[in-house]
Amino acid sequence: MWAHTGRGHFVTPTEDHLDILETFLSRRKNLYFDISWDEVTQYVVKDKQSLEVWAALINRYPDRFLFGTDSVAPNNNGKYALTYKRYAKLWLEKAETHFTKLVKCS
Repeated sequence: MWAHTGRGHFVTPTEDHLDILETFLSRRKNLYFDISWDEVTQYVVKDKQSLEVWAALINRYPDRFLFGTDSVAPNNNGKYALTYKRYAKLWLEKAETHFTKLVKCS
């Protein structure tokens, strides 16, 4: 399990971040990525291009992404669920065929 898709020490992804993820996914059949951190979400859903490339990656490896809850210091239930809500564009518009699988496996 690679938390935060490998981010944590740094938050802003490098230009080749998704290429790196693709390389690891293709070479390591037992590698999984967690996409739950609220800091990761903002880069996944920031614009149409980002949504497209993330959805394409998730659609190619639907069994390899996990979603949970990893919000930084939420002080109420609304903030706790905010990450899930931010991903709505990804779930509904881009990766809807794999959404159920992603959530059920998580």
